[in-house]
Amino acid sequence: MSAIALGGPALHAGGFSAVVLMRRPGPLAFRQHGVEIALDDLRVDRTDQGVAVTGGGVRVDLV
Repeated sequence: MSAIALGGPALHAGGFSAVVLMRRPGPLAFRQHGVEIALDDLRVDRTDQGVAVTGGGVRVDLV
């Protein structure tokens, strides 16, 4: 198996949200709109009613 895609309505915004989980060599990383950043290079941006991490042009907002 090379990838798993999950998607559905966003909890608060109501729009569509999706994530694709892929196995790859090396450290855990996030890729968004073609920009990739290692987990160790992200910083916490907010922690109010959820968590957002940012770095290198990538923003991951979690509830």
